[in-house]
Order: sequence, then C-alpha cells, then structure tokens
Amino acid sequence: MDNEKPKLISMDSLLIRYSPFAKKDGENFTKKGLYNWRKNRSYPEPVITTPRLVWRIADVEAWEIEQGYDFL
Repeated sequence: MDNEKPKLISMDSLLIRYSPFAKKDGENFTKKGLYNWRKNRSYPEPVITTPRLVWRIADVEAWEIEQGYDFL
C-alpha cells in the first residue's frame, strides 16, 4: 500500500514560481493574476482553501505543460 502523501504548493510559492509573468522584473506574480488564470485559463482549483490556498503540485505541473510552460 502506497502511503506517499501528495506534494503540495502554497499560493505564496506559486506567486514566486510565476514571477516571469509579473508585469515588472523582480516582482512576484499577483493573486489577481492567479485568480484570472483559474477563471479564464482552466488553472486547477486548490485542494485546500482554508486557512490558505494550497494546490497539488502534480495538478499545477500538468496545467503548465498544457500551456507550454514546461520551462518553469
């Protein structure tokens, strides 16, 4: 039986991960930008929503590959 827990990533980590998409160099991506991706670009929904948003890394990486963002 495989008891390996899914690897998770927080909103804060995602905002850093997506800093190449920020409006200005040296800044992080924004929460609003991530929300818009969820609303308009089929970005995966978080698996935990309280007390903070957390995503399954496998879901995030699959979406990135679909978008052609495999360089992240």
